[in-house]
Amino acid sequence: QPLTRQLDFRVDSEVVYFDRDQGVTGARMDLYPRLRYNWIRPGSFLRPTVGFRSTAYPLSGAADNSLSRHLPIASIDGGLIFERALSDGRLQTLEPRLFYLYAPFRNQSDLPDFDTRELTFGFSQLFSDNRFSGADRQGDANQLTAALTSRVLDQQNGRSLLDFRIGQIFYFRDLRVGLNGRPDPDRNRSATVAEFNWRPARAIVASAGLEWDGEADETQVAQIGLSYRPQRGPQLALGYRFRRERVDQADLRFRIPVRDNLSLIGRANYSFEDDEILELLAGIEFESCCWAVRLIGREYVRDRDADRRTAVFLELHLKGLGSLGRRPYPLFSDARF
Repeated sequence: QPLTRQLDFRVDSEVVYFDRDQGVTGARMDLYPRLRYNWIRPGSFLRPTVGFRSTAYPLSGAADNSLSRHLPIASIDGGLIFERALSDGRLQTLEPRLFYLYAPFRNQSDLPDFDTRELTFGFSQLFSDNRFSGADRQGDANQLTAALTSRVLDQQNGRSLLDFRIGQIFYFRDLRVGLNGRPDPDRNRSATVAEFNWRPARAIVASAGLEWDGEADETQVAQIGLSYRPQRGPQLALGYRFRRERVDQADLRFRIPVRDNLSLIGRANYSFEDDEILELLAGIEFESCCWAVRLIGREYVRDRDADRRTAVFLELHLKGLGSLGRRPYPLFSDARF
């Protein structure tokens, strides 16, 4: 292939102004160009990437009204794909993958924190070039991700019937960039993340996920889910999720058609840790090809220290354009819990 077809050049850019009643205000300008080379062959791939991230802050109310951060970021992503035919005519794959990431340390303690949070650790984070959302923090890194994926595919249509993924990050140096203090300096590897999805029928998906911290010898995150989502007819989803010291909840969602384009929708969310129902929702939905309107009654707990709230929402959603009222309720928009 010509070299130009194997090179990708991408630029992420952002200019935002933050205003608030208290604290530092000002603008943030973030520019992250990067160049990736795609070496792809049957059964293997290799993608080295180099980039340079520059972030500048013209501020008001700060000790220094002009701050900036500049650093290079490099990564190498590579993997192999092995296939074998099963006796029932299906195809099974075995896909080992390695991802190396390097980003030098930059002291960012003097930079404001407008909208940055540490991302929830999961399988997608194994291959991310930053462990933070937003542009106020860029994580330092000298690390290698090792992951393994196996799938069972229907050879006639390529549909994944079963897939299993497991992976872990190995740190070659201590992490130094943090939001609330320095990350744990004694860690030499991340928690192990595993995900499993089984599709016994086109409309049925059973899923499970686990985050196991081997150094602490405990489960950090666990989740299981079962959903029935045909193109027509009733839809049902049942899930359980656990996050240590934060979440221990069961979740039930449903959509029941009562006539053409008209459905009843509902949700119940129960917390085992708090021994109470966190959310009850019921409503009616009319949906066409181009727009949808929903009338929803909702009783919920906003947070653990707040009283229960009762609200009625009317939503008008123009597909492909936007919505009027509150943000459309994501009852079945996510495939996982």
